[in-house]
Formats: sequence, structure tokens, C-alpha cells
Amino acid sequence: MPTHEMTSRASAGLVLEERVVDGHDRTLVHLLLKNPSPDPVDDWHVDLSTPDYVVGVFGGALRALGSNTYKLCPDRWTGQIAPGGEIEVGLVLVKSCGLAPPAQQPDTASSAGQAAAA
Repeated sequence: MPTHEMTSRASAGLVLEERVVDGHDRTLVHLLLKNPSPDPVDDWHVDLSTPDYVVGVFGGALRALGSNTYKLCPDRWTGQIAPGGEIEVGLVLVKSCGLAPPAQQPDTASSAGQAAAA
């Protein structure tokens, strides 16, 4: 069974809650971003680090920054977090299994309505 290995940090001013669902061959990580301020938040991001493969993303776009580090940014449906509002984004992680190292993965983007099919 997979073991969740990830660190995450949200943009300044946002509250980040993480919910992890370990499956047979993958880990689903739900990230809930809350905006406690009276002003909307545009251009949010979450910095991530994981030794695992990121094989799916929903509610945002993922950009590889280097060895095992990523930046999760908004897509067109999650671009603004309303005052007092929240959005959910997520990732599907799998352990390395003889494929290219995670740092060599291309940028991944999906719409909020698409589930990771990996």
C-alpha cells in the first residue's frame, strides 16, 4: 500500500488543509485552500515536494520546478478564491516503478471537471 510522502506550503494568507486517501497502487491528495481574508485572492500557488510520481492533477496546473519539487497553480476555474471562500485541488501520486525520475516529468494540467485516469 502506498505511503504518502509530500510536503506542501500555500501562498501567503491562505489556509491549507490536506486530506490523503491511500489506495492499492496510488495516493490521492486533496488540498483545500481557504481564504480567510475579506479580499479575493488571485494568482495563488502551492509549493510541493515529493519523491513520488505525480500522475494526475485536478483543479489546477502543475509545473515541475526541479528535482522532486513542483508548483501547483490555478487553472481557469480556480483562478480566484473569494473572500471567506475555498477551493479544492488535488494530486494523484504513485511510487517510482522503473520510469523516468519525477523531475523529468512534463508539466501537467487538467480541468476541474476531469478526474485523473491514471
